[in-house]
Amino acid sequence: MSSAGPPQPEPELLAAFRDAGQEHVFAFWSELDEARRAELARQAGTVDLALVTRLFREADAGRLANPEIAPFPVIGADDAGRGRARAAGQDALGRGVVGFVTVAGGQATRLGFGPPKGARAVGPVSGKSLFRWHAEKVQATSLRYGHAIPWAIMTSDANDRATEELFEAEGWFGLEGQVRFVRQQMLPAMDGTGRIVLQDAGRIAMSPNGHGGVIDALGRGGALDWFAERGVEYLSYFQVDNPLVNPADPVFLGFQVERESEMSAKVVRKRDPLEKAGVVVLLGGRPGVLEYTELPEELARSEDSDGHLRFGWANIAAHVFTRTFLERMQGWALPWHAARKSVPGIDQEGRAVHVPALKFETFIFDAIPEARNFLALETSREEEFAPLKNAEGENSPVTVRAAILARTRRWYSTLGLRAPEDPDLLEIGPLEAYDLETFAEYVGRVAGGGQE
Repeated sequence: MSSAGPPQPEPELLAAFRDAGQEHVFAFWSELDEARRAELARQAGTVDLALVTRLFREADAGRLANPEIAPFPVIGADDAGRGRARAAGQDALGRGVVGFVTVAGGQATRLGFGPPKGARAVGPVSGKSLFRWHAEKVQATSLRYGHAIPWAIMTSDANDRATEELFEAEGWFGLEGQVRFVRQQMLPAMDGTGRIVLQDAGRIAMSPNGHGGVIDALGRGGALDWFAERGVEYLSYFQVDNPLVNPADPVFLGFQVERESEMSAKVVRKRDPLEKAGVVVLLGGRPGVLEYTELPEELARSEDSDGHLRFGWANIAAHVFTRTFLERMQGWALPWHAARKSVPGIDQEGRAVHVPALKFETFIFDAIPEARNFLALETSREEEFAPLKNAEGENSPVTVRAAILARTRRWYSTLGLRAPEDPDLLEIGPLEAYDLETFAEYVGRVAGGGQE
């Protein structure tokens, strides 16, 4: 009796990978049990081989077809229209036409943290997680304006189940029915020769397709319809790693409403000319964000007549979109960016190694040129920007917690009050206050003997 030979993947799947020069993905197939074969086949079936082949080929091509760069006019902190914008934003919040969107699908490799990044503790005293910190903003805004603010959260295959389990374990942070998860797509990492990297014998090294994946995820996951059913017209977008950001900023929302903008961005002044931050500029006469690696040093250092950097407005990844803009963007392909990173993998003998690889992702700011009436609004770095990126040093848990306490001290000082000396009293969570206005109301309630 002849032997049937070693088991093989489905012929069509194997043929597709063989034709693309990627059949090594199934090199260890015969060593896998049934469950691991099924998972590898599922992963492989999600890979757009034509796309990743093209992305590898174009990885070093650069994206600037037109190198003409000019400053973009930003709405400053002293703009005379801020009062009128505040009223318009408060009206939008009061009418219940604002929803929140958080992107939380990243793998947190720089942070060195196993669970979802949103589970990381940032409360300086309480130890509240990023997710709880943001959930309290949703609660506080809902209570303040009398509407249950709907909140969509983008996850990825890397953390989706763990994120949902966290919310379930926390009783949905008191927001059951207000939260909807959507999942972004994944792409394989590729080594320097264009081969798909295997994480282990039965898994492809996959990574999320960047925060630009939120546009497709909101549509494909049904969240845009979900928002529409709830009467939401404006979506306030922020990243999970920044606890200071205020998604319920009525001034920001109000300028969006007044100027009939389809997309807007908050910016802060760069600390120095070479700060590693993307800047809002005009590219070939159209608004956009230029990555710091793409801005020539002589332009990065150039100053205007007031001594300010000509290209000094750093994007902090806080946006507002109209829902109809994101609906219009469905099926529109954002440009891809390649990042060179070391990823855990295996070699041809199955030994664990770290592979210098390319990861491919899209960025949400690349939608800016497609938006009508884009605007950028200046905000304070100390008030709204303290991202958690690294395990140590800059943008680490230590610096983020310090920024939260420093903001509270500044709020006391701005109101002409002395901040408590006891650091245990300095953590003011979003349920108590999420900006200076709500902090003043909180202080008034406390002083009047009201409930904290």
